[in-house]
Amino acid sequence: MTEGLLERVHLESVQNETEAGRSDGPEMRAGGSPEARMQEEGGPAGPLLDERLKQAGTPAGGRDGASRAALLRQEPPVMELQGLSLDAAAARGKRVPILQDVSLTLHPGQTLALVGESGSGKSMTAGAILGLLPQGIGITGGQLIYGGENVLPWSAKKRRSLCGREIGCVFQDYRGSFSPFWRVGDQLVETIRTHRRLTARQAKAAVLEGFEGLGLPPERTFSSYPFELSGGQLQRAAMASALLLQPRLLIADEPTTALDVLSGEKVLDLLEQLQRVTGCAVLLISHDLRQVLKRADRIAVMREGRIVESCRAEDIRDRAQHPYTRQLLEACPRLPGDGHSHGLHPETGCDGGELHHSDRKEAVSWGV
Repeated sequence: MTEGLLERVHLESVQNETEAGRSDGPEMRAGGSPEARMQEEGGPAGPLLDERLKQAGTPAGGRDGASRAALLRQEPPVMELQGLSLDAAAARGKRVPILQDVSLTLHPGQTLALVGESGSGKSMTAGAILGLLPQGIGITGGQLIYGGENVLPWSAKKRRSLCGREIGCVFQDYRGSFSPFWRVGDQLVETIRTHRRLTARQAKAAVLEGFEGLGLPPERTFSSYPFELSGGQLQRAAMASALLLQPRLLIADEPTTALDVLSGEKVLDLLEQLQRVTGCAVLLISHDLRQVLKRADRIAVMREGRIVESCRAEDIRDRAQHPYTRQLLEACPRLPGDGHSHGLHPETGCDGGELHHSDRKEAVSWGV
C-alpha cells in the first residue's frame, strides 16, 4: 500500500506541474529537483537499490552482509560532512568548542547511526546539517557537501530550500513538530502542498491513505488536534509527513526517546519502510547503542564533540577498538548466563530477552 501511495503522489505531482507549465519549487542547485534526478537515473532510487540488493542475494532492508555494504559504497554519497567544527559564545567574550573535526558520509539506502551520551554533540551535528543552530553557536570550519556543493556558505533562505523534499527530519520532540491550534491533517496537507504541486483534495487523499498505511485511523487522526492523539500516534503522523515528501536524506533525532518500547520499535520499523520505498539515506541519532546495532549499516560513536570510532555495525559489535565504545557496549543490558559478548545476539543485535519476546511483540496492539 505504501509503495503505491508514494508512486501515485509522485505522478500526481508531476502531472499537476506539467499542466501548470512551471518548475517545482525553488531552484535546487544540489543535484536538481528530485523528479529530474529520477528521470536521469531511470526511476526512484529505492526500487532500483532493492533490485540490486536482490541480485546480490542480500534481503532489502537487511543490516548485515558484505554484499549490502559493497553496494552502498558504489552509490554516490547523498551527503558528506567534512571536518565540521562549531563553537559557542561564553563569558568574557570567549568561545567554547562544541564540535571538533566531525566527518560523516551517507550513501543512498544507508542507515548511519550517530551514538553517544547526552551532551556529546549529536543533536548539534544534526542542527548544523539542517541549518538550525541555536543563537550564539557558529561554524568555525569544515564543509557540508550536498549534491556536489558545499552548502554551509548558503544563505538561510537558500538552506531552507533543501528542507522537506531534499532533507527531511523527525524530531525527538514530536509534539513540538505540530501547532496545538491546528488539526493534524490540515498541517500535513499544508506541508505536502508546500513541496508538491497537488490540489487540496489530492493532498488530503494522500494524507488519509498515509495515515491508514501507518496503522492510524485516517479520518479521526486527520480531524484531531495534537493533544487528542497519543505519543505513538503523533510520532507516526510526523513519519507520514516525511514519507509522503520522499526526501533523499532523513534525519531522525532520538525519534523513540519519549515512547514506550513497543511504540518505539514500531516507529523504527516505519523508518526502515520509508527507506526501502524511497532509497533515502537515514541519519539515526540515538544514545542507545543496543538499539541501533539492530538497525544501522554503520555506526559513528561520538564523545565530547568528536567522532571517536566509525565503522560497520558488526565491527562495532564484535571488534570495537575505542575504550568508550567498549564502555557503551558493556552498558548494554544482558541476561545472566548469556554466552554472547556484551549480552547481544551475534546476528540480530538483540539481547536474549528481546529474542524471547519477539513473537509477543508482533501480537501486541499498540494503536492507542
